[in-house]
Amino acid sequence: MADVPPNQNQAPAEQPPAGEGEEGPLYLGDEAAEDNDDEAFIDLDDPENQVEEIDAPPAGSGAGADGQAQPEDEEEEEPQGEFPVAKEPVRDDAVFTWAAAENQPLHTVAAHPSKPSIVAVGGEAEHITVLDVSRRAGASSSPAIFDKHAHTDTITQLTFSPDGAMLASGSMDCTVKLWDTTTYSLLHTLEDLAGEVEFLLWHPSSKVLLGGGADAQCLLWNVAKGAVAQYFVGHRGPVTCGAWAMDVKKVLTGSNDGTLMLFNPKTGECDAAISKDLSTVKAGVTCVAAANKAADLFVAGCEDGSLHVVSAAKSKVMKSLDDIHEQAVEAISFSDLSGNVGLFATCSCDCKVVVWASHDFTVRSVTRCGEGVTRLLWANELLIAGCTDGDTRVWDGRVAAGEPRTALMGHRQLVLGLALAADGSHVFSVADDGTAKAFVKARYTLDEPSIAQAAVKEATEKAHALGGIPPPQAAAADDDEEA
Repeated sequence: MADVPPNQNQAPAEQPPAGEGEEGPLYLGDEAAEDNDDEAFIDLDDPENQVEEIDAPPAGSGAGADGQAQPEDEEEEEPQGEFPVAKEPVRDDAVFTWAAAENQPLHTVAAHPSKPSIVAVGGEAEHITVLDVSRRAGASSSPAIFDKHAHTDTITQLTFSPDGAMLASGSMDCTVKLWDTTTYSLLHTLEDLAGEVEFLLWHPSSKVLLGGGADAQCLLWNVAKGAVAQYFVGHRGPVTCGAWAMDVKKVLTGSNDGTLMLFNPKTGECDAAISKDLSTVKAGVTCVAAANKAADLFVAGCEDGSLHVVSAAKSKVMKSLDDIHEQAVEAISFSDLSGNVGLFATCSCDCKVVVWASHDFTVRSVTRCGEGVTRLLWANELLIAGCTDGDTRVWDGRVAAGEPRTALMGHRQLVLGLALAADGSHVFSVADDGTAKAFVKARYTLDEPSIAQAAVKEATEKAHALGGIPPPQAAAADDDEEA
């Protein structure tokens, strides 16, 4: 994550003229997997697709696409920015709170794809904990249905398979582990990476798992066999992110070396290595997302705040958006809004949340929220952002501008992970303060009165009660009686 500036009081939001979309956003889903399962993907039972150890690049060799040894990465400098110190929240809006051992920071959270109350969390305690948030505080049984010291270093990645049958965990100890979600027994330990696990991404079929490491490797695992199905070779720095094309026939990976690479998952061949027209300073790629099915487009974000629209069909950058964000792009999230207007949003520790039209990649709104934004997701029309002050802010993403509709409070330090329950009933968050929280839908849905307004009303009524003065509505009623 990029350096985080001290708290700022920013100017009001800028609202560029709204554009009109032509098609709604599209998502990687089961339909794409089913439609293309035969032709677009490798035969996982074919022994030819199993890569022998002798075929793999030597661990930590840093070999590029040409097989030549690459220079070792220079030692990274310590971040110069300052994270906000712990604060006491004005209130705690969470309906569920769980704390890690010794309040060690939690780095990742994953919601079960079909069980709305089940969520997995992990972090610096090296434990995987699976929680059932329907078990409230004071219940006879613990909310933790699984808790295990699973890794030997910080857990940075947790993700359930789309069918919910497995949970994958990735760690700074360089291993990936696969867990059966029926019993939460360990199925496989994957030790093929020689660097910290940077990202994990399931294929929609749940048959294979994509992962990138700090050792410049990107791998595809057959999860049933616990074996490597494909190596994707060519990056010269940590592979930080990846995304499947909408038809799952291609996969795009991004690296700290400032390049994007388009791979064929069947053969492992690199169809395109894209560096031209990306960041002029060759800033590392921080995040990627599939953008449009018809045009086969991706959006990539970089450490210098630039965004780039990439065509898989043409293997080049189609458009660069480099004058909006001033710090690293932390997340890109496409909405699932129905109708003609497709939207996506980006966030950064420059305190901006930007909403874009996905049909022409023009800015719809720029919101300065006064805090760095670390995580971002959509819940229908709602845009939900995790911030460095510990609050999770909520806007109507269709008109996201100015003050948020509400802020979900409770964390004392920056939010490091967000997830949405399968049915949208809860937003889950984890933070640097070592707590995991669940916020119920009524706290952030557009159908309910503003939580901020409700809090002001509650505080006003309490103040009147303490002072022996009736609240305004009661005083008005008394005046009517006297009249």
